[in-house]
Amino acid sequence: MLVGYSRTALVQPEEDSDLELEALKNYGCVEENIYQEQTASSDERYQLHMALNCLRKDDKFVVNKLSSLGYQPEDFEKAFQHIEKKSSYLVILDIAGQQLDSTTKSGQSMLASLKAMAGINFEFLREKKLEEIRLKRDKLT
Repeated sequence: MLVGYSRTALVQPEEDSDLELEALKNYGCVEENIYQEQTASSDERYQLHMALNCLRKDDKFVVNKLSSLGYQPEDFEKAFQHIEKKSSYLVILDIAGQQLDSTTKSGQSMLASLKAMAGINFEFLREKKLEEIRLKRDKLT
C-alpha cells in the first residue's frame, strides 16, 4: 500500500497544498491514504504521526519533499527509524531534482547518506551543547 503525507507551511498558498496532493496522486497514492496538514515549522505534526503509525510491512511512505518530515536532523532520524521499524519503505518524490525510492539500490544508497548526515549533524549539535554546559559549569566554579 502507498501511504502519502503532505505538509505545507501556514504561510504557503492553498495552491501549494493542491500541487503536493496532485504529485502524491500521480505517484499512485489514493486520496483515502493521504494525510495532509498545514503547520508552522515548530508545530507538532499529528497527521505525520498518524501516517507513520498506519504503515505496515512492505508499505511505501510517500512524501513530496524531505522537509515534509521535519527540519531538524532528529526529526528525520525519528521518521527513518519509524519507517524501518515498520519494515516499510520511503519514497521522496523530489530531493534535489531526483526521486528517492528505498526499494531500489540507488534509493537505499541515498537514504543511507541521509541517515548518516542526520546522525553526524545530531552528534555535532549534541557535542556543542555538552561543551556549552561544561563552559557554564567552569564559570560557576
